[in-house]
Amino acid sequence: MIAISLSEKIGSDESVNIAVFNKLQELLKEETKRSGYKFYLSGIPAVTASLVTVSQNDAMVLMPLAVVVVVLFLFLIFRSVLGVLIPSVVIVFTFLTVLSIQILLGYKLNNFTVNIPSFITAIAIADAMHLYLAWIYYKLGGKKTKEALTEALRSNITPMALTSFTTAVGFATLGLSAIEPIATLGIAITSGAVLAFILTITIVPAILLTLGGNYKITPVKIINLTHIKGYGAFIKRNDKKIVVTFFVLIVLVSLGIFNLKVDSNSIKYFTKDTVVRSGADFVEKNLTGSMRYEIIVDSQKREGVKNPKFLESIAAFENVLKKHFDNVRFTTSLKDIVVRMQKVLNPDANSSLPQDKNLVAQYLLLYSMSLPQGMELNDKMDTQERYLRLTINTNIVDTSKDLVMIQWIKNYFNIKTPYSADVQGQTGIFAYMQSSVTDTLIVSISMTLLIVTLSMLLIFKNLKMLWLFLIPNIAPIIIVGGVMGLLGISVDIGIAISAAVILGIAVDDTIHFFSKYYESIKVRGFEESIDYIINHSGNAMILTTLILSLTFALFGVSSFVPNVNFAIVTVSALNIALLFDLVLLPSLLSLLLKE
Repeated sequence: MIAISLSEKIGSDESVNIAVFNKLQELLKEETKRSGYKFYLSGIPAVTASLVTVSQNDAMVLMPLAVVVVVLFLFLIFRSVLGVLIPSVVIVFTFLTVLSIQILLGYKLNNFTVNIPSFITAIAIADAMHLYLAWIYYKLGGKKTKEALTEALRSNITPMALTSFTTAVGFATLGLSAIEPIATLGIAITSGAVLAFILTITIVPAILLTLGGNYKITPVKIINLTHIKGYGAFIKRNDKKIVVTFFVLIVLVSLGIFNLKVDSNSIKYFTKDTVVRSGADFVEKNLTGSMRYEIIVDSQKREGVKNPKFLESIAAFENVLKKHFDNVRFTTSLKDIVVRMQKVLNPDANSSLPQDKNLVAQYLLLYSMSLPQGMELNDKMDTQERYLRLTINTNIVDTSKDLVMIQWIKNYFNIKTPYSADVQGQTGIFAYMQSSVTDTLIVSISMTLLIVTLSMLLIFKNLKMLWLFLIPNIAPIIIVGGVMGLLGISVDIGIAISAAVILGIAVDDTIHFFSKYYESIKVRGFEESIDYIINHSGNAMILTTLILSLTFALFGVSSFVPNVNFAIVTVSALNIALLFDLVLLPSLLSLLLKE
């Protein structure tokens, strides 16, 4: 094992850290070819550098892939240049504006903001698709270009404005997170949601109005629900069966929520094939624990670290710690140097530690004089010799277990010794971040739900219908959370983000459904109204969900595990939400009308 330590000044420079990490990989690759030996790279600087390099690699892969997937899908749907051009223009202009805002605000690329293009694509395409598909619907109904556009805007501008607002609210709640990458992403996508709406109601009509009044279009390919009949009657006949089935499913699956765990372990954020994760796993299996904590012990007075009683308390603590926590593999501190010097210079002593403070000082002076020029003991204690640095290496475990150990360490020193201790280090930071992940999840869901609920109440002014609006949007989160608990998938940063995203975007279909329902029920019966909703907005609801799913699914190829988890959870929840909107929601409305 070769240990490399970066100087404090250089180690804190992100660009230098990344350069060292990349150079090491290059050198080790050359050495492997020359000697045939296999090398593994691990450690905190490697984790820090990997967080950046993985995001850069994702940017190089996900951005082009998102563009290709969306363009191909749009062409398959519309089979026309216009069908690809209109959503693409909204996406490109929204993305360029958001990117410019990010640069002006001085934000840097990180593991979450690298996904801004995918989020922008998903959000911008939803508005553009609803307006464009509505225009096609009225064009196929025999209206001319301008008349069809006027009707499309009239029937969609209110739900589009509401969906843009709810999406913006969902992401805006992420801006409250104490985790900067999440907050940055929230601010960026909030502005993107607003910009996408503005561009949709300005640029899209401008493009369509350049077409001739008799411009001919072809029906939508792949999925075409514009002539569906009898769906409303089917819902009315089977409403009780559908509601009971969905209710039983929600109750059974939701039991898994009680098994949900939060985990923000930095090593687990990388897939097992990455350099840093494979290195950490190898180190843990064959050498020692790959997770490192830095404990700063306060001796309470100047030169206190030389006090034999203090050093004895450190030795006693290490023994108890290893017995209490199986994941602790190795500890190192200034005490080890003193023990080694005592063994070499005073082998006949009755104790492994000297009992005289002056002798401890002499040992440390002698040891420091043997160090290479420029090296001192200041990495193990402060210049006032009051604070001692104690490093512990542990196995990779859930951060909930890390937090238990951290609290135990603090309590031990506060209760059983006259000293105090604080636990830090990058591993400690990720452990402390668990509470921020939990707070982000709770705050984002609560704030989004509250604001969206109040908005819908003010707009629809119908308290009785409000619960119908909430069920199709809350239930998918409950179901996904339950499945995660049953499968043992932990909540991490990616999943904390997904909750607000799911609520912010999933309500879009519900809003479009309700807006068309209120419009239709005034002149049609229930069955005909459901058929009208499917004919008018069914294509847009299904196709936008498909595009959103494809776009977010691209996160699944990332080497950053929170991105992969975000993809799985968000794609699953959005499709479940669509199913609830198209099946459960009309069934609930049917039962409500029978009362």
